[in-house]
Amino acid sequence: LLLSSGVSYKKYPWIYFPLSTTSPGLSMLACSKKYTNTSPMQCVTLSFRETNNE
Repeated sequence: LLLSSGVSYKKYPWIYFPLSTTSPGLSMLACSKKYTNTSPMQCVTLSFRETNNE
């Protein structure tokens, strides 16, 4: 997913997948630093959702 998104894995090496039972898709959080509650984050959020083209 990260490679096809165009986001640089070298710039954002920390990848997180927040889970939600109510979300119809998948979210990915790509961060330049390890996620903590105490420091400012430099992250990109990507959302993926399947479409049905019937």
